[in-house]
Amino acid sequence: TSELLLLNVDLGTEVRSVVSGIARDYSLEVLIGLDVILLCNLKPYFIKGVESQGMILMTKDQNGKMIFITPDSIKQAVPGLKIS
Repeated sequence: TSELLLLNVDLGTEVRSVVSGIARDYSLEVLIGLDVILLCNLKPYFIKGVESQGMILMTKDQNGKMIFITPDSIKQAVPGLKIS
């Protein structure tokens, strides 16, 4: 199965399509309405023929699961985790 998800991220002033490799850890249903941090100042790039217009800021927990960098997720993180 693919590790990629195509997400539509609402920035308030525009909606961006983002291809993200988080399908191992998250289903689309879980992501609806989630607040994320999106890096928008990147050049768009194509992944498997789909244009990705940003990158969601994430890290991995101690077990290797991808977690979103949000004010609430900071409680899950431990000092020294790298941003992915």
